[in-house]
Amino acid sequence: METLVVGGGMCQFEDEWTPYEDTIRKLYKHFVAVFRNSQTKQIESQVLVYSVDRTDGTLWHDARLNETHRVRMNRCYVCVNAFTRTVEVWVIPFVEVFA
Repeated sequence: METLVVGGGMCQFEDEWTPYEDTIRKLYKHFVAVFRNSQTKQIESQVLVYSVDRTDGTLWHDARLNETHRVRMNRCYVCVNAFTRTVEVWVIPFVEVFA
């Protein structure tokens, strides 16, 4: 949820909770898949989600986005689905409107 409401130059806040809840549900359904384990009968996730907050190289295309004081605002999630052998990457860079 923090990813959606963290703010910044491109953020348009919402006074109501419902739009956030609807968007969070849609994102969850898009990125996460579950299955019932036939042995344990438990519901398990078939997707591993990684939050990438730093790399040895450049993560963001614009050098200004890699500055230390802005890293907290940048987001990158990598969702790995071993069953479908797919990887989805969600990148949310912080961009100032008036830089």
